[in-house]
Amino acid sequence: MAGRVKAYLAKRKHKKKMKEMGFPQPSIRERLSERKRKRATKKAAKFEEKGTRKLTQRGRRKEIGASKKTKVSRGAKSVEKTKGGEYVKYAKKSKAAGNFRSAFKSGCSGGAKSFTWQGRSYSCAKKSDAPAKKKEVQGPPVDTSKKGQRRQYRAAKTGLHKAEGRKFYEKLSDENKRKLKKSRKTGKSAY
Repeated sequence: MAGRVKAYLAKRKHKKKMKEMGFPQPSIRERLSERKRKRATKKAAKFEEKGTRKLTQRGRRKEIGASKKTKVSRGAKSVEKTKGGEYVKYAKKSKAAGNFRSAFKSGCSGGAKSFTWQGRSYSCAKKSDAPAKKKEVQGPPVDTSKKGQRRQYRAAKTGLHKAEGRKFYEKLSDENKRKLKKSRKTGKSAY
């Protein structure tokens, strides 16, 4: 047995040496396997760019966590589960995403409010069409600790951040309002 292994290793070493020197040209089988390898890596890169490597419905569904009823095309990235059903999200460069964009364009062109694609209903609303929300100006955070209340009383007392101080003063209970007024008159802290 040991003799066979030695002979095999010697033969492999000899082949490697000959290959390095440029002797015998690689056989057809070796050239084909190399081509297949290159083609496979190219294909894998292409699928990676488009979203997924899974080629079967079942595999794609399992990968993104969709239920059996949901149709999942190639290029699926994730699934969003809502009350209305499961909506699959696709990679931008995938065929399914392109198909969705064209369906959106044709379905919403006549001023329609919704359209259907792959058996699911979609709204024609766009993010850019939504009215911009006004940002509310918030006052200082309400601190419930003893030190925090003192700090806020002082800020209200000295008139720093007048608008916030007024808001804070309005939120105070009647007892605390009395304490604040008293401290303003006497010049001493309410605590």
